Amino acid sequence: MAPGVHPIWKKIPAIKRAYEEHPEAEWVLWLDLDVMLMTAALPLSTNLLAPSVLEKKLLRDFHPAGGLNRTTSSTTKAEDINLIFSCDYNGVNAGIMLFRRSKWTEMLLDMWLDSFYIQQTWQAREQDALVHMLAEHDVFWKHTGIVESRALNAYAFAGEDDWHEGDLFVHFAGCWVENICASQWEKFWAMRSPVPLKYLQGVRQFP
Repeated sequence: MAPGVHPIWKKIPAIKRAYEEHPEAEWVLWLDLDVMLMTAALPLSTNLLAPSVLEKKLLRDFHPAGGLNRTTSSTTKAEDINLIFSCDYNGVNAGIMLFRRSKWTEMLLDMWLDSFYIQQTWQAREQDALVHMLAEHDVFWKHTGIVESRALNAYAFAGEDDWHEGDLFVHFAGCWVENICASQWEKFWAMRSPVPLKYLQGVRQFP
């Protein structure tokens, strides 16, 4: 990255590098630093990414908040989805995302790093750039899937989107506003389920 570029933009090269280092992986999961894995025994491969499951969890005819100004299709098939994320009351949340290995994803990641976007003064930087691409380009929107918050992006304190026992991740977005990041982290760290030994001792796999 060029000098002076905000560190948040490094998430995109990091995703690219994950593909390079793990050619066996079909999907790459991005987590911001303020996300905690809560239910380690719950595999994404069967809980979300299996086509029959994803078909049921995709939000259809859904109009996100924020500046996206799009509505999800009622007929999209799981095999056509290359990017998965959740939305909240602000719209797209790029803190937790899943990318399928594909030429489409390569194109998205390359365009996402366009210097034009990096130079903008958007408040949410890379997230606003993603919103812009999805809003302006059908080729990106048609291969994007949105799921409900608790399926992928439950929050530590967000009303109906609050984390519930059994949810996969908890996201501490906005905890800095009231200076409660440390206390919230300690609270959820004590409640998380440990990683099963079979995952710690076995060969790394990407089902």
